[in-house]
Amino acid sequence: MADWKITTYREEQVAVMFTIENRTEREAAKEAMMWLEVRTADDWTMTELPGDIEDIGERCTHCGCDCSFGSGRFVDRVSSFTASMRGYLCPECQEIE
Repeated sequence: MADWKITTYREEQVAVMFTIENRTEREAAKEAMMWLEVRTADDWTMTELPGDIEDIGERCTHCGCDCSFGSGRFVDRVSSFTASMRGYLCPECQEIE
């Protein structure tokens, strides 16, 4: 059992990233194919996340701000991963990238 990062691509650009948690590789691939974004993507990848990635909860992985419900950043947040942490990317940091 592991956590898996699913990345979809459209026109060679990253379209959507999300996490499937606590599944075998086969279970994660099967679950990923249930997502419309995966089925309609030009391409997609599934990468096992290392066990030492810190889950920072509902905080932005770039600026550290709160992205939880009621923060004003909940609706437009997206899943985000860095080499050492997993959390969300707030709308303001999405504009920077």
